[in-house]
Amino acid sequence: MEKYEKYSRYYNENSFWVKIKKLAGKASSSLLYYALVLYYCLISNEVSIKNKSLIIAALGYLIIPIDALPDFIPALGLTDDLTAIMLVYNKIKGSLTPDIERKAKSKVNDLTASLSGHKEADF
Repeated sequence: MEKYEKYSRYYNENSFWVKIKKLAGKASSSLLYYALVLYYCLISNEVSIKNKSLIIAALGYLIIPIDALPDFIPALGLTDDLTAIMLVYNKIKGSLTPDIERKAKSKVNDLTASLSGHKEADF
């Protein structure tokens, strides 16, 4: 996990939302969902500072334009991003609340519906 902490400096809320909106058209709903779960954990009062620092690193890695597998590579470009997100998700999932999960699902559905007209994501 330490290797991802250097990516914390790339995280900011505006860049996160820009990236999420770009990903909504090309990424799996799973990547969107888990990234949004981490985001809602980050802004929650229920999550420890230690876990928030891990979240910031993972979201920073998601945001950075050039990483281990650049995002523009078809079928592979986002696998490293998903791996980073899932590593942190698995470490912090004990901090999840039903409200965080509900917010993430709702936001994914909003994003995918705005692109496809009415499709609801399946998790």
